[in-house]
Amino acid sequence: MAHQQEYYQAIRASTNKGECGPFIDFMLDKILRTLKAKGKAYEAAAAEKSSQKIMGIIKSMPDVTLTELANATGLSVSGAKKNIRKLKDATQGIVGIVLPRPVETHHRGHKIHNGIST
Repeated sequence: MAHQQEYYQAIRASTNKGECGPFIDFMLDKILRTLKAKGKAYEAAAAEKSSQKIMGIIKSMPDVTLTELANATGLSVSGAKKNIRKLKDATQGIVGIVLPRPVETHHRGHKIHNGIST
């Protein structure tokens, strides 16, 4: 058991004080640390799934726009862009990923690239 000594110390401290506070604090701390670690693992798995979706879409539709990519994956445009950057960083030139071509429009004097005002 990784935290066996701390566990027994918490039990002793609770016994010496005549209350369960130290033991409860110990247990809550370990539960919180476990939940945080699991949360990070789930976030990484979700990001991996998004990246896999993006790679599949880009492979089948090389001319996809960021807006189309975001709509197809359920991500925001900035989320899709973030995942593409992560893919580019992760592959470090092994796999060439080019950001989808920008779609430029004008709205009230502002240039808009893939739905993002510049």
